[in-house]
Order: sequence, then C-alpha cells, then structure tokens
Amino acid sequence: MSANDDVQVLQDAIRITIGEIHTSMPGRIVSFNPSTCRATVKPMLRYHLADGDILDYPLIVECPVFMPKAGNARITYPVRSGDGCIIIFSERSLDEWIGFGSENDHDPRQYDLTDGYCIVGLEPIQSISPDNIELINSGTLVSVTPNNEVNIIGNVNIKGNVNVDGNYTCSGKSRMNGSITCDGDVTASGISLNSHTHGCPHGGSTSGPN
Repeated sequence: MSANDDVQVLQDAIRITIGEIHTSMPGRIVSFNPSTCRATVKPMLRYHLADGDILDYPLIVECPVFMPKAGNARITYPVRSGDGCIIIFSERSLDEWIGFGSENDHDPRQYDLTDGYCIVGLEPIQSISPDNIELINSGTLVSVTPNNEVNIIGNVNIKGNVNVDGNYTCSGKSRMNGSITCDGDVTASGISLNSHTHGCPHGGSTSGPN
C-alpha cells in the first residue's frame, strides 16, 4: 500500500467518524405531547455517507421540547405538527437525565441521534416587527413598543384587582356589575354630579345635591 493509499484510508476513517458526530440541524415537529412536553421530530436535512450515498435521517422520538422556566415562573406556548424547530444533540446520553433527572450517564454514546432536544420556532424565513416585542396567538396580539406603549388586539379577561395610576379613556359602552365609589366629581354630557341643579316647577332652580 502506497503512502497515498494510507492517506486516503485515514481520510475515509476520519470522514466516517465525523459523520457519526451530530451537533444540530433544523427540524419539523411531527407530533407533540403537551402532558410530557416531548415531540416526534423530523430532521430537515439528509445524511451523507462516506461512499456518496444520501439517506433520510430517522424520526427522533420522545424529543424534549424547550419551554422557558425559572423557579415558579414559566412561559408556555402551543406546539403544532408542522412547526419548525432546531434540534440540538447532546454531548452525552440523555437517558438517565430524562428518566430520573440524574446527572449520571453510564451510557458511553456521544452526539447520538437519539439524544436530541429541540427549540421550536426556527424557520427558513420569517417576517416580524422590527421594533416591537410581540406576543401573537392567531388573531390575538400583545405588542410592546419602545415608546412606553402596550397595544392589545383581542378580548381581555382579568381575574383580580386592577390599579390605574393615570388617566383612563374608553371608546364604547361601559357596564359595571357592582357598586361604584368615586372620590371626585362625575361629569356626564358636561353636567356635574356635584353641582348640578334642577328646574323648580314653582320657578327658579333647586340647590346642588347634598
């Protein structure tokens, strides 16, 4: 065997070894279980073998889906079939971490296709607001602007107390089920509740309310 043959054998061995190291790739959600926050994910790239063959990657099952969480706070969102994601492959086996929350990893495998987790939201192209932070779910929108404004499109239901430190403007009808307490005056169609009077049938006007 010549020196060139030795180099080729070495290069082929390196190429095969590198081909077994999986780091990350775009994927597509096939199915999602919200009770476990795990998904079946289809890799969107193809596997290139050292001999030139090109194969489809297998589906990645029971893939943990990242949802932001810290302490008692969390952000969740619905995950649907067809959603884009990025699949990240762990340096070590995830079996014991997923099954028992253990840091032990007795399985020696590394960068394996079975040890992936995903972050939903990666798409080839997306159109977003260049300035605002937006929370969107179908036709419902919450938009936070850099101009100290929060804009909401959709119905708002609040269970709890609401404190407003500032002026309040309503365009439309208001309905209150319960009592209203006001520390100041109330004006309706330009007429003051505190100082309004009524015409007297005997002439003149009544005094203001007590």
